[in-house]
Amino acid sequence: MRFFAAVFGIGFVVTAPAFAAEPSLGLRLMLEHCPQVDRREVERVLAAELGAHLEGSTTADVTTIVARCEGSRLVLDVTDPISRKTLRRRFDLGAAGAPGRSRLVAIAASELVLASWAELELNPSLRVEPEGGAPDATAAQAARERLRLRPPLTPLPDELAGAEPARVEILAPREGWFQASRPEHRRLRGVGLLSVRQFLNREGALYGGGLRLGQEPLVATSWAIDTIFESGKIHDRSGRRFDVDSWTLGAHVLLARRLEPVILRAGIGLRAGAVVSAPPAASSRDVVAVPWGWPLLALSVTLKGGGGFVLDVSGEGSYVALPVAQSTETATVLRGVWVSAQVGVGLMP
Repeated sequence: MRFFAAVFGIGFVVTAPAFAAEPSLGLRLMLEHCPQVDRREVERVLAAELGAHLEGSTTADVTTIVARCEGSRLVLDVTDPISRKTLRRRFDLGAAGAPGRSRLVAIAASELVLASWAELELNPSLRVEPEGGAPDATAAQAARERLRLRPPLTPLPDELAGAEPARVEILAPREGWFQASRPEHRRLRGVGLLSVRQFLNREGALYGGGLRLGQEPLVATSWAIDTIFESGKIHDRSGRRFDVDSWTLGAHVLLARRLEPVILRAGIGLRAGAVVSAPPAASSRDVVAVPWGWPLLALSVTLKGGGGFVLDVSGEGSYVALPVAQSTETATVLRGVWVSAQVGVGLMP
């Protein structure tokens, strides 16, 4: 009895790390537009091949397998936070008979996950750090143990034994809207502006310029702030002319799309400041000096050149009410759709 107890104890000590490692490995499976694939069969084979448990959590620290059917073709995407990379594989699902398709999907997904985990052994010290936080040490060790202890992979269905190997692609990590941009894309942009602003239903316009700062701190978002001074003449419905000086501060929040070397943006903003206006040769009592402001829609395009130089073209539109004159009895207010355009040249160091 003592002999058997000793053998059992030694065996437990030797195998305990392997059993302890497996529960730390979690997988998430997503099937998209694949009615011909049995989800339960795919999950069963995956759990057996990888020694991992399938879960329904949406946390970012779980290895995620997305299987998407496009007609008879299947696209597999594996997003692996342990090795911090994304792999893709495409193959023809129609080459397998209906009974073997679910097993084929599971085997292909298992191979892709194991290929991702293999980098933990082949290249444990990366010279170039990927995006994202460092993987959980327990999960990384569990993946290494799974590679060492894994049994032979389930054989392919007979009808695919001699099929052409599927193509494997290594992709950059997926970029979400609220994921930080690359450092070279987060550089602050400063431009000097020339501006023109006009009511669509009035004659006359304001001309001026200013300074704008902007940045793309996140993958799909952008911000900009500016200060602009403009001056000009505007006519009301009766044809009376008013001299107008306007100083404003503007702020924009925009969605951004990067198509190197061009950055496209669209969003909303707010412009507020002060306006001084009066009819020509007016007395001091006819001069209007009031704060004003309006919400707006904004569009902008930035073209990057060599040496950090940038060309910035932008536009704004809104409905505003502009007080331009007053008397003891009445006040004159210009109302309507207001549009503007700015052209700027600056640096993105």
